[in-house]
Amino acid sequence: MLNHWIGEEDEENGIKLLLKTSELKKVKTSKFTAFIGHHRIFGRFLVFDEGKRKTIQICENFDFYSEMFHVPMCAHPNPQYVLIIGGGDGSTLREILKHNPQKVVLCEIDKEVVNVGLHYLQTYKNALQNERVQFVFMDGATYVKETNEKFDVIICDVTDIYPGEPAGSLGTSQFLKNVKKTLRNNGIFCIQSGSPIFHKDIVRNLYSLTKKTFKYSFVYASVVPFYPGGIWSFIICSDNLDPRIPRKTFIGKFYSPEIHKVVFVLPPFLKRLLENQ
Repeated sequence: MLNHWIGEEDEENGIKLLLKTSELKKVKTSKFTAFIGHHRIFGRFLVFDEGKRKTIQICENFDFYSEMFHVPMCAHPNPQYVLIIGGGDGSTLREILKHNPQKVVLCEIDKEVVNVGLHYLQTYKNALQNERVQFVFMDGATYVKETNEKFDVIICDVTDIYPGEPAGSLGTSQFLKNVKKTLRNNGIFCIQSGSPIFHKDIVRNLYSLTKKTFKYSFVYASVVPFYPGGIWSFIICSDNLDPRIPRKTFIGKFYSPEIHKVVFVLPPFLKRLLENQ
């Protein structure tokens, strides 16, 4: 049986993080080339070829990245209306639906990513077919600018927020202002902000912008075993609720109320990165 090696490849940062798979499926989407493989420990996984780099998106087993969006869901006392920007593969959607919201809008710029989730990632198929989910296929920045809907929680599960890249429009003060007007009372916003080791500018810039827009803005970080550097950052914001406080109990593979509190305890190198922002 032929074995393939595929995964994270970033020439600019000098990174290769490859997974061994005995099967490999290549699917062309409108924005990326997607590769679906299967690793004996991580399970089925998804890689995007973005031209300049290849990035591991999700692995079905030990998906601590998607579980970190339980933080905004548990920080809110009753999140009934949720917007997910990105996340077309269905991994984050699966976790959000565990909180039994009344409605979830999934805004994905690339419709074919949803088809990849439906056809090749069986773990997330049921979530993508859930009747409470409404799909909107457009740029997330445009959606929050134009929509009249209001949400309890808004989550950005997007590719790296580099200017000129598909998610680049989300790293602006205008996007954050539009997010703010789209939140309901006690609303919470959460966005993945990249590796604090390899994406320092993304973390710093997003944190600086969110601090100027929201009363509460905090960076939290978690182990993600299949992402470069092994640690990933998120930014969570609100004008009314301190998101460091879990307001309901949920237990996942990695997330728990105790973990909710711990992820806000940042290592000294990350604290220094955020100083003077």
